[in-house]
Amino acid sequence: MKVTIAGFGMMGCVRAVAYEAVQRYFPRVCPEKYELYEASVQPGQEEGANDAGWKATTDLVAALSNPEAWGVDIGLPNSMHYEAAKIAFENGKRVFCEKPLAGNLLDAYKMAEIAAAHPDQLASVNYIYRRSPAAIYARKILQEGRFGKVMEVV
Repeated sequence: MKVTIAGFGMMGCVRAVAYEAVQRYFPRVCPEKYELYEASVQPGQEEGANDAGWKATTDLVAALSNPEAWGVDIGLPNSMHYEAAKIAFENGKRVFCEKPLAGNLLDAYKMAEIAAAHPDQLASVNYIYRRSPAAIYARKILQEGRFGKVMEVV
């Protein structure tokens, strides 16, 4: 599965490491290896992306619309999430977006509408490491009632 990372700042670097590790640590969940395919980078970040095994480009639109990529992982500045997701959805990509969903509420609503218009494409927002051992354990002990009645989770 070829994945494009949109933005290769701190979140893009973290995502690059995560994609490399998925198949190694979760082979039953992800039997197919993710290919470190393309990273949309700011000028000056090309070397870091290339060193991490990614094909680097400063052309965001080309990266988001590349016909070879299975999906797009958006880790750009918040104000750029909507435009990036729109381009990715319009080009048939599955979209995984870093939080917050958008730079403002109107763009978030527009993103939700675009995702709904493309129901066959995965649309996801990263809110927490849901599959991390700590999160799984916390859920387990909450479900067991060890903390009493949970009134609110923030």
